[in-house]
Amino acid sequence: MDSLDLILLSIATWGAILSSYLGIRELRRERRHIRVYLDHIEWVERFQMIVVNTGHRPVTIVDVAIRPINELAPSENRPIYPSIEEGKNSTSVPILLNDGDAVSFLMPEHVVHVIYSKDLKFVAYARDAEGKEYATSKVRLFDAKYGQYYS
Repeated sequence: MDSLDLILLSIATWGAILSSYLGIRELRRERRHIRVYLDHIEWVERFQMIVVNTGHRPVTIVDVAIRPINELAPSENRPIYPSIEEGKNSTSVPILLNDGDAVSFLMPEHVVHVIYSKDLKFVAYARDAEGKEYATSKVRLFDAKYGQYYS
């Protein structure tokens, strides 16, 4: 092999690696990316679920809820849905989220007993129109008085 063959081989290898990387990046970009956050709002003592579309494709959210997980009594694992309050800015599903859009759902007051129970675990989830479920079991603490999150 002379130097011209080595140069051509290195250029071909670089081109193959670069095209593979760009192809994989483009495939990942076209996937749906949904983030689900569960916030405990201090001073109001309510919970809200926030669903954010961080991807580049629009997504239709058809279901949001908090599902308690009780291994001892599986029949009690019914989901807790957001509260619909008349006269307030309540959000109902289905809802279309374009890229970068976020929507919040105010949860009922009795959900605090499920989330802070030592006997129960829970999953807060949002389901899209294709049936894929995006979930979290972490609670963020939001101070409504000062407008900031605590860890």
